[in-house]
Amino acid sequence: MTDPLPDVNQIGPISSTETFPETAASVSHVGEGSPLLQPLTAALLECVTPAEVVQVVVERGLAVLGARAGLVALITRDGQELEIVRTSGYGPDALSNWGRFPLEGPYPLSDVVRGGGTLYMRNRFDWTARYPALTGTIKETFQASVSLPLAARQRVFGAMHFSFTELREFHDSDRAFLEELSRQCALALERALLLEEVQEARASAEVAQARQGFLARASALLAESLDYQTTLHAVACLAVPDLCDWAAVDMVDAANEKLTLLNLAVAHADPDEAAWVREAALRYPTDMTQVAHPVVQAISKGQTVFLPEIPEEVLLAAARDGEHLGLIRKMDLRSFLCVPLTARGRTLGAVTFASTRASGRIFTPEVVALVEELAQRAAIAVDNARVLAEMEQANARQRDWLQRSEERFRLLVEGVRDYAIFMLDPEGRVTTWNAGAEHFKGYRADEVIGQHFSRFYTEDDIARRHPWNELEIATREGRYEEEGWRVRKDGSRFFANVVITALRNKEGELRGFAKVTRDVTERRLSEQERVATEALKQQRRFLKDVLASVTQGRLLLCNEPDDLPVPLSIDTSGDPIPLSKEALKAVRVRVSTAALTYGLSLERTQDLMTAASECAMNAVQHAGGGTVRVYGNSSAVQVWIKDVGKGIELSNLPRVTLEPGFGTGGGGIGHGFSLMILCCDRVFLLTGPSGTTVVLEQERTPPEPAWLK
Repeated sequence: MTDPLPDVNQIGPISSTETFPETAASVSHVGEGSPLLQPLTAALLECVTPAEVVQVVVERGLAVLGARAGLVALITRDGQELEIVRTSGYGPDALSNWGRFPLEGPYPLSDVVRGGGTLYMRNRFDWTARYPALTGTIKETFQASVSLPLAARQRVFGAMHFSFTELREFHDSDRAFLEELSRQCALALERALLLEEVQEARASAEVAQARQGFLARASALLAESLDYQTTLHAVACLAVPDLCDWAAVDMVDAANEKLTLLNLAVAHADPDEAAWVREAALRYPTDMTQVAHPVVQAISKGQTVFLPEIPEEVLLAAARDGEHLGLIRKMDLRSFLCVPLTARGRTLGAVTFASTRASGRIFTPEVVALVEELAQRAAIAVDNARVLAEMEQANARQRDWLQRSEERFRLLVEGVRDYAIFMLDPEGRVTTWNAGAEHFKGYRADEVIGQHFSRFYTEDDIARRHPWNELEIATREGRYEEEGWRVRKDGSRFFANVVITALRNKEGELRGFAKVTRDVTERRLSEQERVATEALKQQRRFLKDVLASVTQGRLLLCNEPDDLPVPLSIDTSGDPIPLSKEALKAVRVRVSTAALTYGLSLERTQDLMTAASECAMNAVQHAGGGTVRVYGNSSAVQVWIKDVGKGIELSNLPRVTLEPGFGTGGGGIGHGFSLMILCCDRVFLLTGPSGTTVVLEQERTPPEPAWLK
């Protein structure tokens, strides 16, 4: 038996026409036996796949031709090589040595494919003459051989080759038979390849359709709400279990970008698995300083991290300690994919997909491309939500400013009892009379419109100075101001501050005057009021000292906002939490997260959570709500609770703060204030008619008792 590939690769380019003197056996009986093609043709018609075609070509072709060995080689997809796909009768090392060879190389099958003709080798001398360089590679020599292209309708698929042990003469009838055999095989191969291409196209279309369907559902979820945390969680759940076994979304904390990531979503087919993974994420938030962590790498570099098989060193790099490593191993991860969420050149976070060893799933490049497309859409949605939120906040601030400005103007023009504001024409006649002026002067608008403003002056004022002088000064200098006695409709007198402003258009033309009159009869508080105010301040200072002494410095009563502590440098809370009964849990979660982040022990964390919950609950019950912020640094954590209740009466402060269970029923603190003092290192209290502010402060380590200082 010969080495199959050397024999194949020693075939020549186009049909050999040389003759040799030695006697050669004739194969004309093959050509005369053309009915032999009928079983082969029938078998080819039954073939569906290219593999079935080449199997029939090789096995049936050997029987029809009486050949000793045969093979089929097809052009590779890149069009650069020929690949042997089926052999019979050659040595066992045929495919290992000659499985692929260049289409442009000096080989018989390459020549046949390039030239398009059939190559007939009658004996070994034909081999030596045409391919001398290949002669030494043949281990066992066949004699005659034939190489035929597989081509149909101007498309070349490859070539087939048959070897004979005896010398052969290929007559015209033999050649016609072989070429018909080649044509029939090429047509069958064309049909099979076309069917395979159709099936591949259909499969690709189905995959593309499924991918577009998934992305369409994800896009619909992302567009449902501006609450991107909720929508990202929904998208993560959408990927489980079709794409992965579990998914997670981590976002860069805008208020704490250099420290930790916020885990916004965890999805798993098993809710119990998702619960403990979320708990682990809460206990071990991803630290941005862990440069070897795959999620940190994806976010910091803005590049996809794809691990078809997760190596052990990645698990070790992600673990914070032994317990954390145990939790990671419990997830039984196998394949890992982390894609950054990048929009407008800024990385907002990352979406992570993973599979478990139990499912056996391994991510493919197609899955990577799909998740990258998903991440791009999610990042755009998150960025749009943030931009819209910022715009809405800016618009809200602008609307609030305009509203407050309009309100101030309305109060100034209409509602302020101490001001009378009205407009005059250039001659001094009243054109506009506001509600404040009506209340202030006692005249209705219909009584004064069209009247000269001097009617509100006393006879003494008119005798002492002419009212027109006021308008002349305002016209010349732009503004006139003076004070004097005025008379109301009921005859009562008041000492007024009068300001007249000249109103001009852009061209400088005088359009009229605005006149504002204010009662300044009592410029200062009475001496009795000043004494009372000073006494109240002294009483508060005394009460402040007493409360601080009784509580060993834990309770600090504040008289002014400046007496409150300076917020710690790092705001861990983001936006303030609007207080309601439903938000109390969110307060506990935020306080717990901050306390654990900045190293408070579990006991001190629990104390701080208890105090914050009690204070927030009292603000909801007794003041109708409020806001909560959390601040922290490496030494302490602060919780700021503010409400807009009626505040605590000064006379009730000792009982409210020191007597357990005592409540005012209207203040912002009430029941449980003594519990806050017991649980925290320091409690700052600022209360008044406009509301109450409580600051709970817990240090990382317990402070030295006040009595030791």
